[in-house]
Amino acid sequence: MNDALAWVTAIGAAVTAVATIGLVVVAYRTLGGARGQLTLLRQQAEQERRPYVVADLVPGLHGAGSTDLVIANVGRSLARQILVEIGPLAKRNDHDHISDALDRYLTTPKIFVPGARHRVMWHHAGNAKSGRLDAGVDGGVSARITYTDDGGTEYTETYELDIAAMTAVSPVPTDGPRRSGSGNELADIDHALRALAGHVGELRR
Repeated sequence: MNDALAWVTAIGAAVTAVATIGLVVVAYRTLGGARGQLTLLRQQAEQERRPYVVADLVPGLHGAGSTDLVIANVGRSLARQILVEIGPLAKRNDHDHISDALDRYLTTPKIFVPGARHRVMWHHAGNAKSGRLDAGVDGGVSARITYTDDGGTEYTETYELDIAAMTAVSPVPTDGPRRSGSGNELADIDHALRALAGHVGELRR
């Protein structure tokens, strides 16, 4: 009887030990899973509150043949020391009013609050009839944007900016029907209304 009781007690102790080990393993795995989830949540929170500086080309406000560059911070925190590198940018001719100014803008460090957005001239196509020459950046370039957050963490984004690919499919707002008439006043009003129509159409770009 005593031997049987001792045997049962030994088995019970062994079962208890195994169960305890099982609980420890389960607890360890659960803790590991919880740590993994916390790590993912922390990384997600960091990604959500970091700055995001983006760049894009849009039809220009100067009318047909012009292209503008839009740079914006679409993140949730301040973006500091924003620089845009597109390679050498030299004045193309004596009438190029864009290249030098654009080069100074791109290479000057900027600070963007969340939602900040700059729109600058990028390219103006030449016109053989009017004698106007090309100005600004032509063709496609890779734009490398570097910036930091408030903690000093540096970020880098690269965007392919191609005028031909963008302008081939971009709609342009209508400037309204033309009116016939004589006199400078009517011409001035006509030009003003056309400019207004074009700018209103560009407001949401």
